[in-house]
Amino acid sequence: MSLQCPKCGATVSDTARFCSECGSKIETVKPNQCPKCGAKCSGTGRFCESCGTDLRAESPVATTKATSLDGWSDTNTADVWGSALQKFQGLEESDLFADFEYIKTPRGEIVIVKLKNEYAVSVDVPVGATAIADSAFEGSKVITVTLPEGLTTVGKRAFADCKNLKSLNLPATVLLIGEEAFDGDSRLDIVLPDTVEIVEPNALRGTLAEKKRLAEEARLAEERRQKAELERRRKEEEERRRKEEEERRRKEEEERR
Repeated sequence: MSLQCPKCGATVSDTARFCSECGSKIETVKPNQCPKCGAKCSGTGRFCESCGTDLRAESPVATTKATSLDGWSDTNTADVWGSALQKFQGLEESDLFADFEYIKTPRGEIVIVKLKNEYAVSVDVPVGATAIADSAFEGSKVITVTLPEGLTTVGKRAFADCKNLKSLNLPATVLLIGEEAFDGDSRLDIVLPDTVEIVEPNALRGTLAEKKRLAEEARLAEERRQKAELERRRKEEEERRRKEEEERRRKEEEERR
């Protein structure tokens, strides 16, 4: 008996634990019972072999392995991204988020916990994700990351030490950027939306954007110093001229006497 890899479609042995083509974990499915006619069906088929009922439509959507998450935002953003998510109708949730480990909250919000392939260079986080968990992308090789509208939270060290990261958009829905979220991303020039409410300490430390900000602050500080120096010299010159004028008048007064 053979099975089909749910990610790449390759045929694998029924005893295989991982796909030999793409490396995805193979989950064997136990026989289940048709909710309509009660017949026992093979776990690999989509339709009941007796009455033709769509078994996937009658079953809850599966999710990938979940891990714990501290500090994620429970802000309800369903209204923001709900309409955009409609374009993915016909795709399984697990297919949309196949590149990530994630958790789904009781409120239906999806939190990205980890990027499965740390060597991926271009990553699109699907519409529907509302938070990036602490350290989810930390140390990965990504170069470009696209984050969806509806995302509200970027966790602590979520993208820290991504040395190759050059491009990442922050949608206007982001409200919180965690501590050291982009720490050490020396090639990343990022712009924070005006809508961000909380930026925790060292969120942009070591980024190209932070280096530019510090350089601009240094330039402005030097301009202020130079202006202050010019103003000091101007006042000194005025004082010198005032004293010279007073001395001239004093001498003229003495000569008249």
